[in-house]
Amino acid sequence: MTTKATEDIMIPHNQPEILVPFLEAVPYATITNISVEKLFGQYDYNLSVNFRSVVGSSDSRILLLYGENGTGKTTILNLMYHLLSPASGRGHRSYLAETPFERFTVTIEDGTTISATREAPNLIGSYVITVLERGNVTHTFAMEVNERGKVTRSSIDDQGKTDEGLTQFLGDLSINPRYLTESRIYQSDEDEVDPERHRVVVTSETEQYYYVQRSGRIEAVDTKDSPRSVRQGRELAEALFRVELWLRRKSYRGTSTGSRNTNAIYLEVVKQIAASPQGTETGPPNMDGRRLKTRISELERRSSQYAQYGFGTLFSGDGFLWAVDNADGDKLHIIERVLTPHLDAVEAQLNALSDVYEVVLKFETAVNSFLAGKYMSVHVDEGISISKSGGDALSPSVLSSGEKQLLLLLATTVVARETSKLFLIDEPEISLNAKWQRKLLGALLDCTVGTRLQFVVATHSVEMIARHRNSLAKLVNQDA
Repeated sequence: MTTKATEDIMIPHNQPEILVPFLEAVPYATITNISVEKLFGQYDYNLSVNFRSVVGSSDSRILLLYGENGTGKTTILNLMYHLLSPASGRGHRSYLAETPFERFTVTIEDGTTISATREAPNLIGSYVITVLERGNVTHTFAMEVNERGKVTRSSIDDQGKTDEGLTQFLGDLSINPRYLTESRIYQSDEDEVDPERHRVVVTSETEQYYYVQRSGRIEAVDTKDSPRSVRQGRELAEALFRVELWLRRKSYRGTSTGSRNTNAIYLEVVKQIAASPQGTETGPPNMDGRRLKTRISELERRSSQYAQYGFGTLFSGDGFLWAVDNADGDKLHIIERVLTPHLDAVEAQLNALSDVYEVVLKFETAVNSFLAGKYMSVHVDEGISISKSGGDALSPSVLSSGEKQLLLLLATTVVARETSKLFLIDEPEISLNAKWQRKLLGALLDCTVGTRLQFVVATHSVEMIARHRNSLAKLVNQDA
């Protein structure tokens, strides 16, 4: 990666070795360059990213933005989020109008650039979004502000198209950024959590509770604490709710894809028997059932693992194994032919559920690798639950600030992994101790192995920088 000098960043030496998720052969990152001119009227940055230098490493999906306080890290994340988000009517275009800069450009992996530009000396107000593909201008959208300084949907491009043209282009681009702000507010263009399932209820002038229904339970987050605690509790409750909805949806699809009804299975059995050539009632002379027993045992093992999370129907192989062990040799091939359709159905269901199983396993393992004296478990029917080591259940609302922060980050990542290519995070180290800071990005990467999800993170954490120094881009003013 091409980064600015880091000589003024103190990197701790001789720190304990931290295990990193296994290396993955991932595609190049979605965002390869970020540049801004006259941010706040004074900062010019060119953050060049050479992810090909770390291909084959999990770091190929991380970009760390480091800079002094007040130099624009958070604003750059905000600009990226609002420039690349496709939805109309959510304030994306107006945020760009209200933020002082002359030009802001994002370059993606195929060389396409998306820029928001104003004519000097204007730093706020109307601007033009320009798209260059293969070096040619393919789209221009004039974003005109009204008397209140807001961009309206009446803005048009040079072909007379409305803002829907930009929405269509960004939608086709499928970056769909997700953003977790420094205030722990989760922002995205996806649908909001069902308002009937969660709501704020004011019970008196001094007491306020945030209720969220999760897995049939009603949980309350006491909001008499600081505003940050209120927001963190609300966002965590919604993040866990999103994971549970995602989990049930994936489980239902996988179970439906791999399931076969009894009639279909017996029909296949009849076909198998009918297809047997006459006079072949006996099997091969050396058939001893080992292959069939191996398959039964393997399906039972996988089914048992998946059933821990409520995936699929538990397959018990004991009876089948007993039958194989006690069958005469000349009957084994008949048993195999009769069992094969059923075993095929079981295997198809497990294969359909394998992706969601791997994600949930990584999510649960990652969270529990941080927790001490507590344990998180995940189940399709029971949802996400936290327990003390002794087994007593805990509400997420009583977790420490650092534990809530960790769970919020990892839960949000699980939901974002399938619907987004870009996850922006502002200061994820908040409330985390040094050890957790070193491990955090590795855990986020491990929960998204095999996806295109890229993390762009603004941070002051020396621990994160030391652990992922190849992913560092320092904000250095080019105009200084």
